Amino acid sequence: MGRTAAAARRAATWTRRATRAVVAPLGTGLRHYPLAFCIVFAGAGLALWPVRGLPDWLHAAAATSAQWLGGISVIGLVGVPRHWAKQQLRRSGIDAVDAMTGTEFEHRLAVLFAHFGHRVELTPPTGDFGADLVLTDPCGDRTVVQAKRYQRGSTVGEEAVQQVVGARAHYGAQHAMVVTNTAFTRHAIALAASNGVELVGRRALVGLLARQGSDVPPDTGLRLLVGQVVSGVSPVANAVGAVIGLALWGAWQVVRFLGRMLAL
Repeated sequence: MGRTAAAARRAATWTRRATRAVVAPLGTGLRHYPLAFCIVFAGAGLALWPVRGLPDWLHAAAATSAQWLGGISVIGLVGVPRHWAKQQLRRSGIDAVDAMTGTEFEHRLAVLFAHFGHRVELTPPTGDFGADLVLTDPCGDRTVVQAKRYQRGSTVGEEAVQQVVGARAHYGAQHAMVVTNTAFTRHAIALAASNGVELVGRRALVGLLARQGSDVPPDTGLRLLVGQVVSGVSPVANAVGAVIGLALWGAWQVVRFLGRMLAL
């Protein structure tokens, strides 16, 4: 009896371990890659659908999986880039940045650059000689930063580049940077290129903020799948509409051509 009970306990232990070894990766994959599961099941359904001799319930399940999960997979794949961009925006806190004052934006950048290992010095509100922040990296190199938080739709001109070039010389820095939540004019981009000034526009800022992370967790599981599918609906609908419109236009041209031929 003792040996039988010990063998049963060992078998139960190994069963639990094997179950955890299989279920845990599946759970992790389902949380982070739900679209991949849809694609796998859609492929399995597509492979089984034409097979003859299957039970009716299995054939119906294969057909449903191939049709519905196949459609969800296609739309979701189209929506992956758009959903990822939305996630970046949501996690970056760029909406909060847009609502900040200039001083709040400078402090937000101070937190951002400190996160990436820089020692940050905020310059005085007045008499800053063209720099809002002075960064020192672990190697001792210094970077002066001009922070420009503007309203959406506005652009940063060459004046900001001129100011930070002067600040670089005044503070004895090796590098100069202008950071904005909007975009730069062509003149600002050209002047920055000829003076070795790094420009960080809205897209780059969103990427930096997202790398730092925020209190907003990324979507997982069903929320992630729904977000990807919803993001893909609009592009797919536009593409289908364009194809239908092109087909209708082509049919109309054929009808016009036949009408002219018959008139002759």
